[in-house]
Amino acid sequence: MENTPIAKSLIESLEKDSRSYIIKCSVFIEERASETIGKLLNIDDWKKSETLGYGSSNIGFDNKIKLIQDIKGVDKSTRVKFQCFMAIRNKFAHISEVDSFKNYLIVIKSSKDRKNELKKWFPNLKWETDDIEEVFKFAYLCLALELNRELFKIEIIHQAQIGTEKGMKVVYQKFINETKSILQELNNGNEILERIMENVKKQNN
Repeated sequence: MENTPIAKSLIESLEKDSRSYIIKCSVFIEERASETIGKLLNIDDWKKSETLGYGSSNIGFDNKIKLIQDIKGVDKSTRVKFQCFMAIRNKFAHISEVDSFKNYLIVIKSSKDRKNELKKWFPNLKWETDDIEEVFKFAYLCLALELNRELFKIEIIHQAQIGTEKGMKVVYQKFINETKSILQELNNGNEILERIMENVKKQNN
């Protein structure tokens, strides 16, 4: 999988405090989202882009995810996972009291819904542990890596579609060339070819 060194870095950073760790994971996914959009829109270097790069005019994390959904479409379950990821990230990033998962569960009413979603997606984690920070950080890591995989899948499917379109154009051109060659050998081949081309023009008008 792409970004393996970064994913490894996230795992190695689990010892960080919860807020720092959430921000680290969210930066990783936001940059991956920018990279994915760059590939979908054929932007060679997303880091230099006015809307995707590091400048003051770049679009926000939420809007990047929405843009990906608009361009390619994302299934419902993946949308919910992105929403959960961003909801947790936003609380840690913008509310001073939310500097740990312990406080997150106390201060934020919707935290129970997010907890239930994480438990549903990652049931094998030790949710009954007394170490709230550890289990939630690991769950958030698992979610980040899963979303990274989804972004990577979107990129692969997009590249495959481009390849298919290019392949179809090549095959179509070969067909036209072969047809011309065959028709030119017939007595009335040019007349037939002209009629075909005329019909094609009418269909495209």
